[in-house]
Amino acid sequence: MSTADPLAARRTGKPFSRRTDRPEWAATWLQRAIGAGLCLLVLGILVHPQTPNNGYDRWVVTLATLLIAAAAWFVPRRLRPVGTPWDPRRWTRIGAATWCAGGVLALYEAYFSGYHVSWDAGVVKQAAQLPRAQFTPFLVQYFSRFPNNAALMAVDRLVWHVQHATGVGFDASYALLNSVLFLIASGLLYLTVRVVRGAAWAVVALLLMDFLVGASAWMSVPYTDLLALWTPIGAVLLLIATLRSSGWRGPVLAALAGVALGIGYQVKVTPVVGLVAFAITALFAAMRRGRAGRLVLLGAVAAAVLAFLAASSLTSTASERLSGAEPLTSSHAASPIVYMAQGLRVQYIPDDRIKMIGGYDGAIDRGTYDMTGEQQARVARAAISRRLRELGPGGLVRFEANKMAFNWGDGMFWAHGEGLDMSRPPTRTGAAARPAVAWSFPGHGLYRLHVDLANTVWFGLLLLTGLGLLRSRYSPEVLLLALTVVGIAVFVLLFQGRSRYLLGHVPVLIALACALVPHRAAHRTAVDGRRGSPVRSRPAVSMATPIRWSAGRATTRDTT
Repeated sequence: MSTADPLAARRTGKPFSRRTDRPEWAATWLQRAIGAGLCLLVLGILVHPQTPNNGYDRWVVTLATLLIAAAAWFVPRRLRPVGTPWDPRRWTRIGAATWCAGGVLALYEAYFSGYHVSWDAGVVKQAAQLPRAQFTPFLVQYFSRFPNNAALMAVDRLVWHVQHATGVGFDASYALLNSVLFLIASGLLYLTVRVVRGAAWAVVALLLMDFLVGASAWMSVPYTDLLALWTPIGAVLLLIATLRSSGWRGPVLAALAGVALGIGYQVKVTPVVGLVAFAITALFAAMRRGRAGRLVLLGAVAAAVLAFLAASSLTSTASERLSGAEPLTSSHAASPIVYMAQGLRVQYIPDDRIKMIGGYDGAIDRGTYDMTGEQQARVARAAISRRLRELGPGGLVRFEANKMAFNWGDGMFWAHGEGLDMSRPPTRTGAAARPAVAWSFPGHGLYRLHVDLANTVWFGLLLLTGLGLLRSRYSPEVLLLALTVVGIAVFVLLFQGRSRYLLGHVPVLIALACALVPHRAAHRTAVDGRRGSPVRSRPAVSMATPIRWSAGRATTRDTT
């Protein structure tokens, strides 16, 4: 182990030696490899797009993405500090105002962009009004096959109870619920970015969150994507605190993160990738610590895993009881390999106009319906074998590349893409609803602008994140964020998925992008001995000013 201080090297921009610090060298190149993958992904999306259900103007979005990314990447490097930097307390006030404004925007969008959903969201919404004794055979089969919707069923029953008790409609109550969960996720994002980059960029993160999620048509949908939105970013914040803590606080914070991920897993399976990301990050961090530090990190990983299992089990039990959907045929739950089989196929919807790569496949679903897990696995394995023979090695690579471009090349996150939602009219009318309807419904005035802007911002965010990782040096926080993004990418690559599955990790990607923003060039007064010219320090791109965690509170200097 090197006696040099790698953290000091990151702050000053000095190179580190591969020989003296192999773990840091390996982690640095892992971050850069992830960055290269993101850059190649955006290049593939721009050059060979796989059009989602909400098509966009390809050339306008491509040009705007490149111009915005170039400006965001090069301009801050050439700005010199002018005047006195704002006090961090002023940025805190701006952040609080932005957070509140985002909540108002989200509530407006959630309430006025509502429509009668079809697909699973509509099935569970209607089933939640019925007692278990009135379940039709279809509903019994449905909840037997998809027991993961028990948590959604429990929430929907609660919302119906609120309507009966208060007279507030189901859609209005859900709009308020989604808005509150959005506010929680936004607050956690703000805290995360403030920790890793400072208060000013935390405000920028809130603005990106407001646009990509708060102004999205998904705000009005009563489904798991918004219910679990807070769990990945909340776990990331706690795990960053874990990596910066010592002693007993580390395992405690990790356990809290495990609880968040366990709850998220029962609501929406995708948050589980955060647990794997933390385990890998902790492995690299442990190799750079002494024996005591390694034991603490090992304890933190164990605490996170145990807390995850406990929270997942308790959430599952509570959901089953509150949903009132049991007893069911538990042996008929959809097998994971069925989702893998669906994820290898191409679907055309509706009327063969939209090509969905690796999404829900009706043929596989019907072919494995009302079967035991073993029977489903047998049918799914046969389907996978046939598909792999059909594709061949080269075809499989092309298919997976197209699937990545399809899933990540949609800044609208498959809005109105499920079931018959694309043709459903808005439920709200009048002058107050007119802006939300124009912005959020296909065929209305501002929808094309919304689609183009959303894809431009999304592609620019991906590209800037990739470029930032390419220049980054190892940082446990950056590695944790990057591996979490890789985790959700691998998930949608292996299993059935759509861009909607990325929605819960949008806050994590925003936090990663902000953590990698280069600092403005700072000039030192030192003089080069040979030429007498000022010496310019290399901007640190991977870390903000380190935070000292004391008694559970973070203190930092805002250098932005």
